[in-house]
Amino acid sequence: ISADLPTLAHHLAEAPAFLDRLLQTLYAAHPSLPTSICPCDHICLRVETLAEYALRKQELEQLGAALLTETTIAGRPIATFRLQEPVRVHDARWQGSALPDGDLRFGPKWERHVYVIELPAPKARVPGKGLSVYSSGWEHAEFAVAASDSPTVPDLIASGEAAASEQAWEAMNVFMTEQERTARGSGAVEISWDKRGMRGMGRVAGKPGVHVDLRLDFPEGKEAGSGGPFSVKYHWRPLEDVITMEEAWKAKGS
Repeated sequence: ISADLPTLAHHLAEAPAFLDRLLQTLYAAHPSLPTSICPCDHICLRVETLAEYALRKQELEQLGAALLTETTIAGRPIATFRLQEPVRVHDARWQGSALPDGDLRFGPKWERHVYVIELPAPKARVPGKGLSVYSSGWEHAEFAVAASDSPTVPDLIASGEAAASEQAWEAMNVFMTEQERTARGSGAVEISWDKRGMRGMGRVAGKPGVHVDLRLDFPEGKEAGSGGPFSVKYHWRPLEDVITMEEAWKAKGS
């Protein structure tokens, strides 16, 4: 690992500026999206090598962050941590969480709090031909779109993964359709969703999984912080809740 590699402390210090620029870019590009009422539930920190992945994990653990899960997806590990202290960013448009049960994890009005960090290892481009190259730094943020009258996490756990996955897929399809209609009606820029995340990553055969998402890419995002171009994803429930549900289903063998 290069001695010039930024530390985790450096990345965390950059995170508020990254989120602020991402939010301002998103609000300007897609003013019709309901971002102001959608919690930013996690941000993604990319790494260039497996050695850097191991280092970032170690740094997060030393910082006291809790490892929520580490799973292998598409042939590479992805770790998710919960910080003891959140990344805080001022957002004059943020109205507070609309999630069920008066969820206050994501900060009061005008100040977003982000506790959860997603840390993916580099993905192998082709077996035997090295790893895909990502610049180290913040790469995307995700926003949860579930309304306050959505089922609670305990209710979703009780319903089982197949039923919850179906609800997630249906909710995101409704969200996509409504946002496209709203954009057209307001004369806003057409929303060009990347829909590959709607296939999800569920453990139940034939089901898309509860963690389905819609992505927007900002290739001009080099100005939005470290890591170059960035993306924004909208999904149904916060990643921390998805992990809670998946661990419960796994334990129950559902």
